[in-house]
Amino acid sequence: AEVWVALMVFCWRQPFRHDSVPDWLPAQPTGKRGVVLVHGFMCNRGLWLPWFAPLQARGHAYVAVNLEPVMGSIDEYADIIEDAVHKVTAATGQAPVLLCHSMGGLAVRAWLRAHQADGRVHRVLTLGTPHGGTWLGRFSRAVNGRQMSLAGDWVVALQRAEPAGRAALFTCWYSNCDNIVFPVSDSQSMGKIVLVDKIGNNKTGTPFLDRIGHIFQCLFDIGCFGGAGDESAERVGLPGEKFVGFLHIMDQGMSVEDND
Repeated sequence: AEVWVALMVFCWRQPFRHDSVPDWLPAQPTGKRGVVLVHGFMCNRGLWLPWFAPLQARGHAYVAVNLEPVMGSIDEYADIIEDAVHKVTAATGQAPVLLCHSMGGLAVRAWLRAHQADGRVHRVLTLGTPHGGTWLGRFSRAVNGRQMSLAGDWVVALQRAEPAGRAALFTCWYSNCDNIVFPVSDSQSMGKIVLVDKIGNNKTGTPFLDRIGHIFQCLFDIGCFGGAGDESAERVGLPGEKFVGFLHIMDQGMSVEDND
């Protein structure tokens, strides 16, 4: 299954279908919070294609960015994210949720640093982001790849520039089967931590993303998940009763817009 998904993502969705479904910014606000989707290293907005129809069906405006130049500095992506956040906010009248895969989480942190935008985002959800860098970064020839080196200069400078309260905006999902971001502890240096069990993740668009995609409502309602007194890290097995419960919560109308 993982090989098939990788082929679908890298040989079909991203090269040929990434512009097949446009961003959705309704002319009139729907009352629902919008979403900015930020892909990871060597990817594009085609990674998120399975998410678009469910988002629109539930009334969530969305913009999925293309981070360019593809092998440029992560710092260069800040204005792209800024533009997306501005569009979604204008369409909804609400601060958006930012949903980020892998390097996309670092790009959002760089955007927060460049634009001091903490007050303009509702929540940042990261999936397999190397917040402390990854061991494989040292071998990259791309600028952004080297910036993701484990405890490298760029990552350390980013951490040092962040105000103490910024981490509270983040919920960081990671897999203990990740073969790109390792050691896995480096996915866990920001905000609330969620370990997703029983899902392989080769960082290629993967069963991790597709399975999470089917339950995206749960991700949006992170507030339901992290009330006072909860542990700082949750352990979630998929498929599992906990996610069934969150789907029920969402169906009862307890969605992101209710957690300001």
